[in-house]
Amino acid sequence: MDYFTIKEREYLYEHIPETLDKEGAFNTLFTYLNNPSKPTFKYKNTGDFFNDLIMNYIQLKNTENGKILEQSMIDCGFNYTKSIHNAIYYMLAQTQEIEKSKFKQIKPTDWPGVKNYHNNKSTYVINTVYGDITVNKASEIFKNTKSDYIFKRNLLQRCWYRSYDFAKENPDYTIVLSYLPNFFSNGHYHAYLEKDNITLDIASNGFYESKTDSQKVLNGEIVKKLSFEEAEETYQTVIKELNNDKATKEYSKLHLLALYYKNK
Repeated sequence: MDYFTIKEREYLYEHIPETLDKEGAFNTLFTYLNNPSKPTFKYKNTGDFFNDLIMNYIQLKNTENGKILEQSMIDCGFNYTKSIHNAIYYMLAQTQEIEKSKFKQIKPTDWPGVKNYHNNKSTYVINTVYGDITVNKASEIFKNTKSDYIFKRNLLQRCWYRSYDFAKENPDYTIVLSYLPNFFSNGHYHAYLEKDNITLDIASNGFYESKTDSQKVLNGEIVKKLSFEEAEETYQTVIKELNNDKATKEYSKLHLLALYYKNK
């Protein structure tokens, strides 16, 4: 394999699905706005089709208009998994990270597919279209441990870095490189960790004690499972095989391995 194959896979499995997600949002809004049974309402225009979809969904949720919009979403292939995953992140995220996000004003229960939730301290039970999901706030589970510092770093969109950091400190956890559904398309690469029945989705600060719960959110393709030692050894092998310094500058270790193993 060479560097250009890695770039081709990035384009095919990451950039094209991002475009398809935007097209899915556009198609949904087009279908909805041209529905003759749709009552008149004040359309929120943010200049971005996907943001428009989410903001108008929130405005209309639990109304007759909202039901029509949600059916349009379903008809255009909307996948609730990514939406529920986002809701869990905002439910468990540290305050400083929420403030940096473009979706900071959205409540967890505003996201499509999430009905309600309740919590007892750091344990959350989320009622979704896929049933109840129980998840713990990982930063509380690992508080005052050797891994505590990891959860004080940025977690949002840092699955590659934080999963690597955690596996380095805790080699009894397995790194899982996966390919998860987007809102309207497959998908995006994602890294998380496993140990027996435990799943640690560190980018969302989620600690699942049951595979039944974690698989309602992390239900895509498993690209590869690796121990930390295997990840380190394989990374060195891949770098030699690619023989291109650009790869080490453009990709984190786990991201590069996910691109390397996808459809290998």
